[in-house]
Amino acid sequence: RAADNWRPLLAIAEAAGGDWPERARGIAAQTVDADQAKRVGLLADIRDVFAERQADKIKSADLAAALVSIEGHPWAEYGRSGKPLSANSLARMLASDHIIPKTVRFGTGSDDTAKGYELEQFTDVFTRYLPQPQNPSVTPSQVAETIGFWGDSQPSQTNTCDGLEMTEKPSNPAGCDGVTVEKPGEPRKSERMRVRL
Repeated sequence: RAADNWRPLLAIAEAAGGDWPERARGIAAQTVDADQAKRVGLLADIRDVFAERQADKIKSADLAAALVSIEGHPWAEYGRSGKPLSANSLARMLASDHIIPKTVRFGTGSDDTAKGYELEQFTDVFTRYLPQPQNPSVTPSQVAETIGFWGDSQPSQTNTCDGLEMTEKPSNPAGCDGVTVEKPGEPRKSERMRVRL
């Protein structure tokens, strides 16, 4: 599937940090089936909400509200109605991954229960669709070259940037952008590349 082809690229973007994950997901949305792209984007945003709150459970309404508050993402004007994503709409979207809201206890009182989600419910889908980066030394320049942010890239010869193999040829074939990739047992080095944004 096309989504499977994007998983390693999204992992590289996650390793680079900054705004690369969001930009990579935006590019993916243009080339992958729209529903699948939205599904991956939703899971990524849910993961971020859990991480930002440092929580292992969250109420359905609170999760929907947190998603709606993410600027530039589609949850504030969702679906044909253009209304903010609701807890019910969120539940329908997650149902395809067999993730359903359940009664969760948020306190010790008898009334401290509500419909919500636990982080462990997402463990499997996070692993399948949002893989952890295998190379933490990947830099933004390699993300850009791999995904083709600097123009249309076509499969070509293997290019090497500080020892990291690239399987796509970027529109600017110079090399690296000056960000250093560290390799065990070797001194740090950098090469420069002219890029046109």
